[in-house]
Amino acid sequence: MKKHFQTYNELNEALKLSQYREYHGIRPEELENKLSSLFKGKNRIYIPFYYDTKNSEVEIPNDIKKLLGDNGYTITDYIKGYCIKDGKNQIRIGKVLNSKGSKDMLNFFNEDPQRAVKENDFLICISKHPYDIAGMSTDRVWTSCMDLNIDKNQNNKHIKEEIKEGTVIAYLISPQDKNIKKPYGRINIKSYFKGKSIVWELADYCYGLFYDKGRNIDIANKFKNSVSSWIKENLNFGAEKGAYYLSKKVYNESPLSVFVSDSEEDKKSIEYEYYRWGINIENYKGSIYSGNIKFPKDLVKFEGFKKTLGLDINNVIGDVIISNCNDLAFISNLKSSVTGTIIIENCKKLKYLSLPDFVGKDVIIWNCSSLENIKNFPYKPSRTISLKNLPNILEIKSLTPSLENLIIGNCYKLTSIVEMPHRVNGYMMLYDLPHLYSVKSIPEIIKNDIIVNNCLFFQGIVSEEDMRSKYNIKKS
Repeated sequence: MKKHFQTYNELNEALKLSQYREYHGIRPEELENKLSSLFKGKNRIYIPFYYDTKNSEVEIPNDIKKLLGDNGYTITDYIKGYCIKDGKNQIRIGKVLNSKGSKDMLNFFNEDPQRAVKENDFLICISKHPYDIAGMSTDRVWTSCMDLNIDKNQNNKHIKEEIKEGTVIAYLISPQDKNIKKPYGRINIKSYFKGKSIVWELADYCYGLFYDKGRNIDIANKFKNSVSSWIKENLNFGAEKGAYYLSKKVYNESPLSVFVSDSEEDKKSIEYEYYRWGINIENYKGSIYSGNIKFPKDLVKFEGFKKTLGLDINNVIGDVIISNCNDLAFISNLKSSVTGTIIIENCKKLKYLSLPDFVGKDVIIWNCSSLENIKNFPYKPSRTISLKNLPNILEIKSLTPSLENLIIGNCYKLTSIVEMPHRVNGYMMLYDLPHLYSVKSIPEIIKNDIIVNNCLFFQGIVSEEDMRSKYNIKKS
């Protein structure tokens, strides 16, 4: 197959040299040599990308559709921004939102990536250069927790490890912008390890004008498919079969593991090896009950069980990890206690979750797009609660009274947090909660950083000092 490789070595201007200096030359030599070979000795590779903006699929946000419908308007052209009422003359959607909706809703409509991109011809730039990776969210048209201009950020500290562990990055750019000065968006490409072997896989979400957390953005899907195909044909070509694992040192925005296989039979063989010390319920129908158990390696792990309808787990000594179970509809009973960490991620059909009263370490619930109800949170002790990319959660009730850290982000339908922790001994991060209008019992003590971004309830808060002053939050 003929590959369309182009290269361009000049660096962009997203970072100041003073910011970049600490990221230069930190990738281990063996890994740098491998990447240099895969990138044909260049730092960047360019791939042509065509997207038909006129005939693309459009997803109209539900809240905009509902508000217009409730007021008697019918959308005639979302991209151009027109609607009608009672079959009469067209009126601009923005005008209706300005008078009937919220400022947040109007801003989202004006900046919707589906309406912002006008071109058809693009380039995908895939880069291994530390400069491009370190500058992934700094001085861009988007922002994220990886912005190096945000001081004391708990997540941008991971950037060094991303570079050291082999993360690369893909940008979508104009053909005239090979220097990546004004990219449309980006997605990270994470490295996974199996001994000394390494493969790469896309992170879950795009950032930029086609930011797709919780939404089905057509251009984002096609961009990701193109990058994924390139990864398979180039970075992972000839890779050893087996299960590969994400490094614990990098920022977790991806599945914890990936499989490399040529066939379903290969995959079954790999999965058998993968679960030899755990429970394999690949073909089990119904609920699973595993009470009062201690597994080798202190771990109960459910990964990718396509036939599973529900799980019922009681008194686990160790960790519970439930990942990539696409047909899992409910977790009916994480009863009594889990002495380690609970991780529930990438379970697309999971709607109902009940957590135990006691969790010894962290509670991490990520990327469960159908989850509507979390029945209860641990009363004690749990160190960190992290809730990310749960677009259908409407309300969060009674968080653990005292926490190490609290992270809630990308929960687009969340309208209410009924009871916050009284005390946060580390940091609190709330971001991308555009419909959150009710928060009760703000923490009295937050020892470290407070990061609040794009939260309706906290509109007008521009700094940690503002937050502490307005709600009388102490450091000790």
